[in-house]
Amino acid sequence: MAQVDAAVISLLDSASSRHGHWLLPCGGYPQAFAALLAAPLLASGAPARRWREWLLVLAPLPVLSSPHQPPEGSPQVRYRYLLRLAEGPAAARICCWRRYGDGIGWQRRCGPMALELFISHFASSASLPSAPNRPYAAQLQAAPAEVEPTKEVPAEEVPTEEVQLLLHSPQVQAEAAHPPLALSLGAQRHPLQLRTPLPLTSQVPTA
Repeated sequence: MAQVDAAVISLLDSASSRHGHWLLPCGGYPQAFAALLAAPLLASGAPARRWREWLLVLAPLPVLSSPHQPPEGSPQVRYRYLLRLAEGPAAARICCWRRYGDGIGWQRRCGPMALELFISHFASSASLPSAPNRPYAAQLQAAPAEVEPTKEVPAEEVPTEEVQLLLHSPQVQAEAAHPPLALSLGAQRHPLQLRTPLPLTSQVPTA
């Protein structure tokens, strides 16, 4: 039987510092999450933008009090997502991390990238609206299907919120003790990426 991987989703409102965390217990890989994010497009042709709208999108998922403590008995968390809401009409930006086995640890899978690009790249055509009077559908179709490759990230490009929400956990702190997994960020070291990045593929393994 194929392994079922869970994902932790963190939603951050940069304007108000509100944040919340949810568990995607089944199919945490980007294709499944992109299908969930595309649901508002089928209803209105527009993505979720405001905090209240995002709460409706994530309502079917279990709420977590902490991103580092999934409910007992839940599948292994192999993916983490950070959604950062922007001020004004802009949609959220998203980052994805995947935890690799064999002592590799957490590595950035994609992002920060616009929500439109994430959905366009990972969601199946069945998850996207097709009505010609929905401009957002045309925007998705015109968006280049590209995902930013894994690379070394300068300290100034790593948002503090990302480090606080996704990297300051006992598990990740323990992994930071392994030099091959550490990324130097000034005086701090965080296991954000490998010094020698893994090859990025267009398909994310589900096992």
